[in-house]
Amino acid sequence: MKNILRSVTFLLSLVLFNSCTNDKEFVASANGFELRKDNSITPADILLEANSADTFIKLEWDRSDNGVPTSSTYSIIVSDHDNDPDYSDAVESVVGLDLTADARTCTLKVGDFNGLLNKLPSFTCSEMNIDIRVKSKLGVASNALFQYSNPVTISVTGYPTLSQILALVKEGDNPDTSQKLVSSSVSNLTDYEGYFYLEPGNYKMYRPDGCGDFSNPTIYGIGIPSTTGVASLSSDQSQNFVVTEAAHFYIKANIDAGSGASTCTIKKYRAFGPFGPATRGTGGANVASMVPMTYDVINKKWTIIMDLIVGKNFRFKSNMWEGDVVTPVDEPLPSPSYVPTSGAAPSFTSIISLLGDLNSTGSILVPVPVAIGGEIKAPGTENGAIKKFKIEMNVSNPRNYTYQLEEVPN
Repeated sequence: MKNILRSVTFLLSLVLFNSCTNDKEFVASANGFELRKDNSITPADILLEANSADTFIKLEWDRSDNGVPTSSTYSIIVSDHDNDPDYSDAVESVVGLDLTADARTCTLKVGDFNGLLNKLPSFTCSEMNIDIRVKSKLGVASNALFQYSNPVTISVTGYPTLSQILALVKEGDNPDTSQKLVSSSVSNLTDYEGYFYLEPGNYKMYRPDGCGDFSNPTIYGIGIPSTTGVASLSSDQSQNFVVTEAAHFYIKANIDAGSGASTCTIKKYRAFGPFGPATRGTGGANVASMVPMTYDVINKKWTIIMDLIVGKNFRFKSNMWEGDVVTPVDEPLPSPSYVPTSGAAPSFTSIISLLGDLNSTGSILVPVPVAIGGEIKAPGTENGAIKKFKIEMNVSNPRNYTYQLEEVPN
């Protein structure tokens, strides 16, 4: 019996040894996988906004072979075949993917695919050759293993989805590199706007084609602004907006043919600045007055270092006041202790525009009403404490206005 037990024990040990030595050690490695389009669906040659809900293309692909028995996650990669051969400006998306476990399919609508095209830096309204690939990801963070499928190449003409633009062009300058007014959407021609620092010269407005190409623009002459800043826009190019000395301007435009004559509104302003309870002591009633910031022509930013009452709110305004800045009487202020006034606080009629943060993003500014909206909270709990902050704002990118608050150590 002892001999039998010894034999069994020996045989079991031998089996276990062989099993351990034959265990496979999995190592992740890229082995590639194939992408195919569903040939039952023919992609449209020309994309139309009216057909945005139609199916454009359906894709399917093999499971990526990573050398380990673990599933990957996938995304779609779109790039310009002719102008981006190394995929450096490719656009990545998970739109249209079937997220069911191991489904490995993607159905893109016309609107979905057109949206990806519009994100390409080389997007144009003419025909483009587009590469579609699938990206496989195994793992997370810096240890992730990426693989890419073969490309599927299609020829297609997209339609623009970006907002409409107008170039404000000084005589002799290139409209492509000139400052731009931007509308709220691709279909809106009534609310172009922008903040500008203009050097002396004669200015006209240039309208490109629907894709922003200024090769054959419509050129508008600008009439003489009225006392309210309203000026005509004339396609006969007969007039210029004349700037005699460098200054800041807030300009809006309406070229919608259905609303009568095309017009623009040109308003000059002296400075931007914060205003509101965060900029005043507890005894100060005059919170409508702003503290003017300094403009950096090189970096195109308004900046100031000043005290704010933590936990209280403020907004920004651009203002055109008369006379020199003076210190209000009997009004306690955090430093700097001055506001733009001419004997009294500026009236609301001298306000050119107001910007605030409606969505509490901490960085994005949008136009807000005069009375309420868009309050920005000075960081900290409201307890009467005053802290010094560096405040920066940039309005040089139309409809993409930003700000930043940074506490400055005492």
